[in-house]
Amino acid sequence: MIARVERSVVIPAPVDTVWRALVEDGHLSSWFGEDAGVDPFPGGQLVVSEDGRRRRAVVVDIEPGRRLAFRWLPDTHRMGFVWGPDDVPAGTSGEVEVTLTELPVGT
Repeated sequence: MIARVERSVVIPAPVDTVWRALVEDGHLSSWFGEDAGVDPFPGGQLVVSEDGRRRRAVVVDIEPGRRLAFRWLPDTHRMGFVWGPDDVPAGTSGEVEVTLTELPVGT
C-alpha cells in the first residue's frame, strides 16, 4: 500500500523568490532546517545533513520555476539511479513533489 500525504501552504513571496529558495544552495536549508544542497536537473542530487546524518535524494523531474520532484534514496545507495541488487527497492524511501502556483497573496 502506498500512502500519500498532501499539504498546501501559502508563502507571502513571489513564485520566482520561492523557486530560488528551493534550488539555490544557501536557501534550500530554509526548507530542511540544516545544511542542504541540490543539483537542479533530472538525475541531480539533493543532499541534506541533519543531526550528523546525511540523507540523499535524486531529482526525478523538474519544471524550472514551477515544479521539483525528488526521491529519497535508501541508505544503502550512495548516489543517483544506480540500482544494483538490494533489499530496499528504488522509491520505497519516499518521493516528494513541490509544485508552485502563483496566488494574489504570493505563492
